[in-house]
Amino acid sequence: MENLQKLIRYYFNYSVMKDALPFLLKGAVLTIKFSVIAEFFGV
Repeated sequence: MENLQKLIRYYFNYSVMKDALPFLLKGAVLTIKFSVIAEFFGV
């Protein structure tokens, strides 16, 4: 029973991460773009 709960928790975390990953990647790309643009314009 304990192993089943672990498996469910692990699977839940995995699916949540899989859903969140694209948003995190987009945020990281936007942050990098913004810092490059800011550096380029000397902001």
